[in-house]
Amino acid sequence: MISGEVPSHWDGYFHGSPRILPWLQSLLRRATTIVEWRKMAVNRELLKSDLSISSFFRPQTFLHALRQETAHSLHEPLVSLKLAISVSSPPEGAPLPVSLEGLLLQGAFIDQSDMMQPIETSDEPALFPMPKVYVAWMSKPPAAKTSVAVPLYTNTTKEKFIMDFLLPCTSEVAVKAFILAGVSIFLEP
Repeated sequence: MISGEVPSHWDGYFHGSPRILPWLQSLLRRATTIVEWRKMAVNRELLKSDLSISSFFRPQTFLHALRQETAHSLHEPLVSLKLAISVSSPPEGAPLPVSLEGLLLQGAFIDQSDMMQPIETSDEPALFPMPKVYVAWMSKPPAAKTSVAVPLYTNTTKEKFIMDFLLPCTSEVAVKAFILAGVSIFLEP
């Protein structure tokens, strides 16, 4: 810690900066948020509120726990559930939708019709804030006409992959363009 680095035995608790000060700031932010979430969970309000998934120590674990809870509530096998993603409103028929906020989209943006669009010029911002994104596990998620699998990472280094989010886009040509452009979603810069 004296050299400004995160001690190696602390590494792995969550994916953060290798520098001690940003790591500790992130730890404090997450701990404070979790205390607030605990109060909400006691009142059964947690899953009804907007969650900043970047505040979880292990975001992937939260998404898997949501899958397990959904399987339990539906009395369905865990393997029969697929992740449904919807922008601006919960997926139709979703039993336990959760609203995520604070996600950042690189290489594209979400337009007012909730479709992913390519950025037009290279001088546009590298990261675009996404509108609320609703996630839910469903046995038969509503199918989008055309969608592209966009990888979700913890940050822009792309060291820690979480999972793919299927986002709607306008055409198969657009799908190929987004894949070639390396469109990605991040929890934090």
